[in-house]
Amino acid sequence: MLYEKRELLGKLFFGISILILIYMFISPLTHTILHIDEYWTYSLVNLPFMQGMTVAVHDVHPILYYLILYLFKPVAGSDNFYFFKVLSIVPYLLLLVVSATKIKDDHGWLTAGLFTFSLGVMSDFSSSF
Repeated sequence: MLYEKRELLGKLFFGISILILIYMFISPLTHTILHIDEYWTYSLVNLPFMQGMTVAVHDVHPILYYLILYLFKPVAGSDNFYFFKVLSIVPYLLLLVVSATKIKDDHGWLTAGLFTFSLGVMSDFSSSF
């Protein structure tokens, strides 16, 4: 009985995490203001690649993040702010997939749900959405 409630509670947290993810995809459509960090990223990605990478090594974000933005920039264009914001959400989506598969299989729904929910409500994680 207790185990079933734990599983149900974990699925509930995981469901809320999916709602947070959906909000993260919709929110940039309604927020037209760029934060300073977003403008920094936009400016960096619009530099020539080698110059951008030279600047990126001195930034707090991982270089892989900027490499991904450079990689997908030709698809979305250099002025697509929504695309740049949404591309930042992809790691959270990947963590949801890993939680629903690996973490759930190894530790159960409660752990997977709490893990994804905790990520979604971190103040720094979703503050720009």
